[in-house]
Amino acid sequence: MTSRQLTALLILSLPLICAGTKAVDDSVPDEVSRRFMHEDLWKKLDISERVNPFYLRADLDGDGKPGYAVLVFDKNSRQEHVALVMSGASKVGLYLSKGRNFDGWTIVDTRYLTPKLAGILRATHREAFVTKFGGPGILEYWDGKGLRSVPWGD
Repeated sequence: MTSRQLTALLILSLPLICAGTKAVDDSVPDEVSRRFMHEDLWKKLDISERVNPFYLRADLDGDGKPGYAVLVFDKNSRQEHVALVMSGASKVGLYLSKGRNFDGWTIVDTRYLTPKLAGILRATHREAFVTKFGGPGILEYWDGKGLRSVPWGD
């Protein structure tokens, strides 16, 4: 095989070679990608494609800037986590899924919350999200120290 033929073969097979490696997807928000790279999280975590969308954008910590809840999985254990990337936090927070895979999630409008929960979120200017399991959901919100979960819906 000539060097020209070998070069052509390598160029043509490059898409197949790269298909086996998962590069950081273009749809990952820049801030998430940057924080994951800075903290070296891409070595142990990857984006979970089980749920679309795989991330939610909201002001989770009430600082007036967008943050992200990202569904990721541990490459070794395959366990899913919700990664919280908040502008006011120095590190990405990882919260293990509690044994159940949710089938959808969304940001919640405070009009649909109990007065007590709506009051907490309004007072701290935070947003919350709901994970759904085919029936009642679980409201997830950042309380300033950790991710809190409360039953939501019927």
